[in-house]
Amino acid sequence: MATILKDYQFLDKVPEDIPLATVFPYLKEEPQFQRFDKERKFRRRSSGSLTLHAPRIKELEASMNDRNHAVAKIMRNWPFLNPMCGGVPLAVVMPSVLDRKDPDFYSILNKRKRLLKDPLTNKDAIRDA
Repeated sequence: MATILKDYQFLDKVPEDIPLATVFPYLKEEPQFQRFDKERKFRRRSSGSLTLHAPRIKELEASMNDRNHAVAKIMRNWPFLNPMCGGVPLAVVMPSVLDRKDPDFYSILNKRKRLLKDPLTNKDAIRDA
């Protein structure tokens, strides 16, 4: 966590009520976050004036924090899902779900909600849903 705090002080420490230490392992695997981070590091090391790059660095940091919240939101709303879906960060898969463009996912989610009304009776079905 010390490295996170040192290198990523601009990230919210508790995005969507989830500690950054919980979110960060998945966040650092998220492709958009990686692209923003790579550019940010390049601009910070650049031989040009830091003041020249400051506006873009701020922009990148804001975008990285947006990704921080997006990953945390997925983890908060669907804690039963593995944040790494077959080696693919769930944050990459989830935008279509977040935009409600995936009717199959919502069909399964609604079924699971119905089953959770009686978790003892439906425990096997919940596990399979």
